[in-house]
Amino acid sequence: MGQNVRDTVVSFLRAINNGDYVAAFSILDKIVTVGEVELFSMMLEQIILWEGNPSRYKLKVRDCIAEYLGFGAVYFAILKPSYAIFKMVSGVSSRKEARDFLIQTVIELVTKNSPLVDLSFVEIDTLKETPYVVLIPYTLSKRAYELEGCKIPYSYHLSTSGEELKHRYCLADLQQTHYGRKILNAFNFDGDYPIIGQSDFLILQEILQSFGYDVSSMMVEVSEEDWSQLIMKRVQYLGLKCRESDEMWLLHTTYMAMIRFGSEDINIREEALRTIEEVETKHCNDALVPLLGNGTKSLNLRVIRIFESTHDYSKIDCLCSLIPESTGAERESLFKAISVIESAQYFTPGGIPSAQPRIETSTEIHNQEVTSRYLEALSKLSKASSPDAKIDSVQALSAFQEKGIENHLRRLMDDENPRVRFAVLEASHDLPKNQAADLVRLGLQDDDATIKNKALDLLEERWSDSYL
Repeated sequence: MGQNVRDTVVSFLRAINNGDYVAAFSILDKIVTVGEVELFSMMLEQIILWEGNPSRYKLKVRDCIAEYLGFGAVYFAILKPSYAIFKMVSGVSSRKEARDFLIQTVIELVTKNSPLVDLSFVEIDTLKETPYVVLIPYTLSKRAYELEGCKIPYSYHLSTSGEELKHRYCLADLQQTHYGRKILNAFNFDGDYPIIGQSDFLILQEILQSFGYDVSSMMVEVSEEDWSQLIMKRVQYLGLKCRESDEMWLLHTTYMAMIRFGSEDINIREEALRTIEEVETKHCNDALVPLLGNGTKSLNLRVIRIFESTHDYSKIDCLCSLIPESTGAERESLFKAISVIESAQYFTPGGIPSAQPRIETSTEIHNQEVTSRYLEALSKLSKASSPDAKIDSVQALSAFQEKGIENHLRRLMDDENPRVRFAVLEASHDLPKNQAADLVRLGLQDDDATIKNKALDLLEERWSDSYL
């Protein structure tokens, strides 16, 4: 492998560390055009893994390659390091071809149930308005049934005194499902060693049952003799899956930190925020937005600094909206962050990075043999007790504009959980005004102040020059 390729990789990494995406993208364009993707990827892997400290790059390399190849919507779902993802597009001759090829490759991997793409690591809302929207039916289908096949092995063992029979339960399978992780987050379960005792399990069992899951069908008794071997396999798989490289370990810990922002435990939220501050990726920023204005000034300052350090232009409006109510150090930080982000756009190709054009989703979906499975999964999720499942169904409907969507959403406006009702109002923004009007009226009559304020915002935004 020549010195020229090595020098090119070093220049690429230097550009990333300087936040200069124009230079980094120019290098990638040249590599793709001259057909040296495979050589470049191999040298990138060598330098990151074999020379120096891999942690120095954090998730910066993945962020840059994700922006270049346009896979931000499945950023956490592709279980390969960024240099391996870039290597997948060897043989193409332009950035557009590389993006198109990667999309088709990911779709093919999903249809074949490849372990290289895990749809439990995507949020349906992030797939909308991207070419990866075609993955929504597969995602819905997986989530509708994933917990039905989930198992919770358990065993009995004597206490160290030999006088008491103790229960132990393994949650490794539950941790590998989308809703399972969210339920465990609500349960404030933390740690990479997924074993709990009976008192904790009884609480978890109550949560699962409240969401309509048949816990008894998940239980699998394991003899004491087989327990150690089973746990070794479960925990080893869970660990090795994300520890095959430094980047994959960071990816795993970052995703887990992101979903812990919803925890009611302030210590868990604090630990999660520290993790996000360290990895320097913008792919957690959407999850940080709800923290702004809903916490302490010190928390606001930390979130503002994260938006600033990741140069996230999509958060400019959010930061500007905080200025009227801000004072002192917070206002100073807001102005500084906005200035830094505005300046940084000149270091991205064409100024602000452009999104990929949305594809015609209806044709894509109905050309695939997934329609019946999609509709079945959609029906199952919308009737589930879990708020997260209902919200997924709302987002999927708004993405594909299914027939009768407004009737389905109107029923969900009666849901007891305000998160579901809020999601419905957000989805109404994608509907024609005549279909969205009834939903906004229901929102204006809601007892929850957050729902009512959201409805007022929609009223002002969409009906400022007309009657509702």
